[in-house]
Amino acid sequence: MLKLLEIFGRMVIYLTRSKLQKDALKKAQLKAQVSNIGRSCKTETRKKIGDANRKQIVFFCDCCGKKSSTSPSHYNKKKRHFCSHKCYSKFRSEMLPIYEHNNWKGGITKENQRGRGSRKYRNWMEQVLEKSKGACYLCGNEPEECHHIKSWVDFKEERYNPDNGAALCHDCHMKVHHENKEFLEEKQ
Repeated sequence: MLKLLEIFGRMVIYLTRSKLQKDALKKAQLKAQVSNIGRSCKTETRKKIGDANRKQIVFFCDCCGKKSSTSPSHYNKKKRHFCSHKCYSKFRSEMLPIYEHNNWKGGITKENQRGRGSRKYRNWMEQVLEKSKGACYLCGNEPEECHHIKSWVDFKEERYNPDNGAALCHDCHMKVHHENKEFLEEKQ
């Protein structure tokens, strides 16, 4: 099959498809040579790269103290060094100073949020739910939430006392908060 390639004045040049493919291939090869694509490294360069990749820096894990090693490029990028992802996770959850945490915003969290997000609060909730023996304090359904009988804000010393908690289902908890706030105090 013939194709029309270019028109020069009155002369029309026709080329076959295979000729067009050969021309396209030559153009691609020239472009590759110009942009240095496909060139191989010298043996001396390869040796330098290999030596750099084989070099290891020995360090002690910041979490468990175990001896470990890593490449210099990886070692230099990090402030702290760990032998495994498990040690890294343990360090972040238990030992990382709070001001170095990525969500730290300078201690602007309100006391209420800080208290309700603590382990102490979670332990209080577990104790209250355990004390309820699987029944809502008001209706007997399965409890989903915990409620402070004496207010969280007004009675700071009673915040984590399990006797100041009542396990409630969601519906009863909403009723206590929105309809009759003193209902639980009266029931005791």
